[in-house]
Amino acid sequence: MTDLPPPRNEYLLEGSTAEQAPPKPENPLLFIHRRMRGRYKYAVPLALVLAVTGSVVGYFLTKPKFESVGLVNIQPAQDRVLFQTEQNTVPPMFDAFVSAQGEFLRSSRVLQRAAEDPQLRAAGGRPGRQGIIDLQSSISVRRARGGQLISVSAANDSPQVAQAMVNAVLRAYDELYGEVAATQDTARETLVQDLVNRYANSLEGYREDEARIAQVHGGLESLQRNKAAKEQQLEFFSRQLDSLDVVIQMREQGGIVTTEASVDEALMQDPEVINMQLATTDSVMAEFLSRRRAMSTERARLGQTLGPMHRDMRRMNDAITAIEQQINDRREILLSAGPQGTGGDEMSLLTLVPSQMSLAQARRAREFYLAMQQEASRELTDFNTRVSNLMRIREQQEEVRSNLLSARQRLEALRVEKQAGRTGRVNIAQQGDLPLKPSTDRRIALAAMGAMGGFGAGFAVVFLLTFLDRSFRFTDEVEKLGFEAPLLGALPELGSADPEQEEVAALSVHHLRNMVMLHPPPENPDPVIYTVTSAGAGDGKTSLTLSLGMSFAASGMKTLLLDSDLLGRGLTRSLQMEGVTGLAEALENDSLDAAVHETSFANLWATPAGRDGAIEPERLNKRDLARLIAEARERFEIVLVDTGPLLGSLEANLVAGLSDCVVLVVSRGQDSKLVNACIQRLRRIGVHCAGVVFNRAEVQDFERSFAAGSVSSVRSVRSRRPDDASTGGSGSGGADAGLLRALSSSAEDEDSTRRASV
Repeated sequence: MTDLPPPRNEYLLEGSTAEQAPPKPENPLLFIHRRMRGRYKYAVPLALVLAVTGSVVGYFLTKPKFESVGLVNIQPAQDRVLFQTEQNTVPPMFDAFVSAQGEFLRSSRVLQRAAEDPQLRAAGGRPGRQGIIDLQSSISVRRARGGQLISVSAANDSPQVAQAMVNAVLRAYDELYGEVAATQDTARETLVQDLVNRYANSLEGYREDEARIAQVHGGLESLQRNKAAKEQQLEFFSRQLDSLDVVIQMREQGGIVTTEASVDEALMQDPEVINMQLATTDSVMAEFLSRRRAMSTERARLGQTLGPMHRDMRRMNDAITAIEQQINDRREILLSAGPQGTGGDEMSLLTLVPSQMSLAQARRAREFYLAMQQEASRELTDFNTRVSNLMRIREQQEEVRSNLLSARQRLEALRVEKQAGRTGRVNIAQQGDLPLKPSTDRRIALAAMGAMGGFGAGFAVVFLLTFLDRSFRFTDEVEKLGFEAPLLGALPELGSADPEQEEVAALSVHHLRNMVMLHPPPENPDPVIYTVTSAGAGDGKTSLTLSLGMSFAASGMKTLLLDSDLLGRGLTRSLQMEGVTGLAEALENDSLDAAVHETSFANLWATPAGRDGAIEPERLNKRDLARLIAEARERFEIVLVDTGPLLGSLEANLVAGLSDCVVLVVSRGQDSKLVNACIQRLRRIGVHCAGVVFNRAEVQDFERSFAAGSVSSVRSVRSRRPDDASTGGSGSGGADAGLLRALSSSAEDEDSTRRASV
């Protein structure tokens, strides 16, 4: 027996309350296998062809890549030649400097120059824009964090081109970096030279200013000496004015000056005081005093480091003795001149002490000293201004001189640095090497991937076509769709005259007969009228009608075969009853008497379609056909009606509506949508569908679903039966002839068995 669902006693319509078990989730692998059954013979060759194609395409899709590597070394500091410069000191942002050089190596400027490199062009590099694109896609610049080496690599399917690419980029970088470095060096040298010139000009200007001031007023030392002398004069004038104020006050009050006079007299006896007094009116004396003061200061300075017997100390002592002698001689000359000498009355007053002066002399002397004090104050202010200007000029000179020295040192350092090396801390550590073996070779991997992809694509294409194909190929596909009609059984494809397969087919027909009888309509437990139809032409309904008729007849039931397919007339041709009175004449005569004919099989009668043109299908009506069906029901136990496709003929729907049950034939390759439409059509017209018969099943599927014990029984029966048993009266050829032959033999066996029992 075939693997069938449990028998059902009723045909479930839409809205039925019968409970159904929820469907279990289907295993995806089983689903794929079920869809691929019967198509592996197409999928495997296609998968192999696509696998070979994919592997070949994958292998030649890419070429092995050769990688050449060059190195750029960035030194933190160069060896010091003479001066401390930027090149021989570690910069504060060395890591950023190295990163900037890596970016410069990848810059479009470097790649543009590298693309025009003659050696790269000679190695096979493409010029222009395409060459730049090739370099951009091939060149890789890498640097370890914190390292001073920059790796420049190029990958190409030619080792010579890869090496030429790296060397072209390194040469372009070296040239461009050298140009930048030379430009920067020249700019720095020019800037420093400008600073040197500016500082030198400023220093020369300050020197000219100092020389001009010194030419008019003497040098800074002379001005400082004159300033000190004026300060002493102002101090002397202040003391004299204080003394004269006391004398004038005492003279005006009529008093006698004693103490002050003795003090003044003692002061006037001091030669240094007389010298200072004389220096107020005599410039020669003032110059002598200034020179002696400078010499005394120099001797004190020398005394800090030299002994008294040192020749410099003795020379300085001799000079001071000589200037003192000149001071004494000048004092004697001025004092001996008296009133007639330089200074007149004022000079005579200077030789008198204030206590010896009369009131008039004291007042006149006071006016003289006051005028001298004011003049000395103006001169002292002028000296202070000149000294401040000269000191400021000298400070500015020192500052400019220091800057000039630094600028000259910097200029010399730049020149030494330029001579020591143009690129400084950057140099090419290694040119691009010639790779001896590929760095990456993906051909084997891509070939394997192409083979696997092609192999899978072959199965995928077949599975996709299978998935899109909604036709039936195996019996379990009918069951999986869940039609509202049971699967009664299957008939095998009989492509060759195999007696064993014919016996199995005959056994399956008997099995179908029993299954049809086990599925009667609920309201009629003993159906008589069975209509055999299908969704389309060529599904094998006529062969099934004839086979079932022979099976019913063999079981001892009085059976009538009725051909209602007025267009196809398949049953009529199978019974070789063309032109014999049949259904068409019965409809005209309103009786089956002349339309029922015996066949060569016992208990089997047939009503052919009738003469051609006797009646058109559109002239059929329910009333006339119902009377004939009722007459056949009374005269026969089983009536099998062969009709046209349910969805493509006029008489099929009418005959199906008048029958007790309908058997739907589905052949291998039929569209599931059409089958479902047939079942829905039967439901709408209210006809019970006894079930579905799967026709032309493959032998493997049939044996897999058919009971193994039944097949063994068939083989044992054949072993007891003579070969090539003939059947008569079928008139069929090919596969149908083999089935009918097997059924005929089976009918004879059953008839012999009944006679023996009687």
